[in-house]
Amino acid sequence: MSVLKKGIKSLFAVLLFLFLANDLVKGVDQVDTTLGGNISSNESETQNVEKDGAVSETNQQDLQVKEGGTTELCNDVEKDVTGSETNQQDLQVKEDGATESCNGVEKDVMASETNQQDLQVKEDGATESCNDVEKDVTISESDQQDFYIDKDGVLESYNGNKKDVIIPDTVKKIAYGVFMEHGEIESVAFPDSIDYIDEYAFYGCDNLAQVFLPESIKKIGKLAFGRCQKLEMAYLGQNVCEIGEFVFWGCDNLYCISVSDENLQYSSVDGILYSKDKKKLFCCPEGYEGEVTVDDSTTTIDAYAFFGCRKLKKVKMGKNVTCIDKGAFYCCEKLSNIVFGQNVKTVHPAAFAKCSKLNKVTVPKSVVSLGTEAFTECESLSELKFLNYKTKISNDILSKGAKTVIRGHIGSTAQKYAQKNKLKFKKI
Repeated sequence: MSVLKKGIKSLFAVLLFLFLANDLVKGVDQVDTTLGGNISSNESETQNVEKDGAVSETNQQDLQVKEGGTTELCNDVEKDVTGSETNQQDLQVKEDGATESCNGVEKDVMASETNQQDLQVKEDGATESCNDVEKDVTISESDQQDFYIDKDGVLESYNGNKKDVIIPDTVKKIAYGVFMEHGEIESVAFPDSIDYIDEYAFYGCDNLAQVFLPESIKKIGKLAFGRCQKLEMAYLGQNVCEIGEFVFWGCDNLYCISVSDENLQYSSVDGILYSKDKKKLFCCPEGYEGEVTVDDSTTTIDAYAFFGCRKLKKVKMGKNVTCIDKGAFYCCEKLSNIVFGQNVKTVHPAAFAKCSKLNKVTVPKSVVSLGTEAFTECESLSELKFLNYKTKISNDILSKGAKTVIRGHIGSTAQKYAQKNKLKFKKI
């Protein structure tokens, strides 16, 4: 009986062992399965981390990088600093290089090719929007169409209406009256290729304020800048060697004519145009005010040199002036005082005609001849004194009906002139 019990116990122990071994194997399989799953999960998470670390192209478009290198959410979507082609078209660039929100979306600072065409480059390097067209300081193709230039480089006509005119650098000569009566013109840029400005080229350009002629210009025709009423200053380059009559006639506000120091023909003293050696005074600008003292080197005051100087009140001539040419002081309406030099010999016709404010004039002893109409239409001239016994006096130096008193020596040509023209005579 005891043997049977021992056998049953042994059998039970074996069965128990087999049962426990089977459970152990199942546990190991579950552990393997669990561990394998965790490992796969970790590999997937690692891939996700790598994806998060290296931002995809799609997410890069959703990022906005600020100056500090950080990103922020903008309308729940982060934008990219190197904007897409679509966003580049919405670009608005500020002067400080920053970007701003436009239509609720943050924009990129780098302009697309399309937007670069909407930018105007300024001299300081900044840019601004300008009618969606990029501007240039050089003459545009459309502006060139305003000019007709022949095969020899002669500018024959101008059909534009610009305030600021840029003459093409293919022009060698400006023909007769090309810009005549273009009152809209305020400034003109001359190329260095031009050497000749013909007569009346800019006549009647009422709003032209300044003229700076390039060094290349050699010749300026008659009345080339006549009646440019707002013209105040004019500069002549070093190669100007010929100037026509009345170049600046009717330029009431012109007060200064300056000349390059390198010019071999002309010079300027106090804004007045002289020959290089100053022996001849060519032109006093019509807007010159007050008093003029003619340089002591001057021997000739050229024809019409002071023509139309309506603001001039007094002229003191240098000691070496010998000739006052025709019309030299014609129509100097406010000129009331003339001081002749002691060496003046010839006063040509109409030299002081229409000087309506002249009151008393003494013709020095050195004067040998006084031309016709020398003092016509000088309504205020009350006295004309001659110091020379033999000065040759033309019959009509005064207007008909003048009330001027003639003073001179007894028996002089002055007395004879007074008697012939029935004017009052007083001896000196």
